[in-house]
Amino acid sequence: MTELVDGFVGWLAALPAWLTLAVLLALLAAPTVLLLHFLRGRVSHDAMRRHHDVAGIVFAAVGGLYGILLAFTVVITFEHHHETEAATWAEAGAHHGMLDLLALSTDPKAGQAEDAIANYSALVVNDELAVTNYTGRSTPAEDSFRAIWEIAPQVAMPTDAASEQLLRQLATADDARTERLRGSQGAIQTSLWVVLAVGAAATIGFSLLFSIESYAPHLLVVGGLVAIIALVLFVNVQLNFPFVGSDAVGPDAFASLVLRAPTD
Repeated sequence: MTELVDGFVGWLAALPAWLTLAVLLALLAAPTVLLLHFLRGRVSHDAMRRHHDVAGIVFAAVGGLYGILLAFTVVITFEHHHETEAATWAEAGAHHGMLDLLALSTDPKAGQAEDAIANYSALVVNDELAVTNYTGRSTPAEDSFRAIWEIAPQVAMPTDAASEQLLRQLATADDARTERLRGSQGAIQTSLWVVLAVGAAATIGFSLLFSIESYAPHLLVVGGLVAIIALVLFVNVQLNFPFVGSDAVGPDAFASLVLRAPTD
């Protein structure tokens, strides 16, 4: 179940934004229209109208709870996306700081450390940001980062303060990398995606308990509810994986490192 749900959500996130929204609308609208047509053909408007008081109480409870859940998940995904983007820039910033400090050293190992940073940055841009979308980290980038850890502490810096600052920047880069990789896995757990799907079905289903005498206004009201739910789910899908989709965090932070650091 977990692989199926996560794979489907990941597939949706990787689609163009307009197609993701279209798929969500189709998945919600198609069964809704069929069920609405079926109910109006089997149950008269007068028969359903007699139960509007009870249906109203049930729909208010279900719709209210689902609305709170949707708002909660939007906040989660927005903050998750923002924090992961901040971690990406923080990691790149730490590497920039290391390059500034390495430029002060005349030790040949400083050049090796600069080369290691350049190689790592290129792997992040060209390999890791594509691989870590929702499956895991890049092994070549992981090995390259370890190489930075091995070389940088050995560089002879002009002062003890510079050495301490170099190690501090290295630790900051490590922490930010861990946060970035954790963020690439997505904010919403499998069980919560299932609850969102069931809640959408229940909310839309209970809305069909209300009958409007004319078919067109009834379809318009239910269709509006379907569209709102689909739009909110679309936002969750788009923001859930920070490195996938039209709102993905780009490689700009590390691209600047590739341009700056020496590569010979």
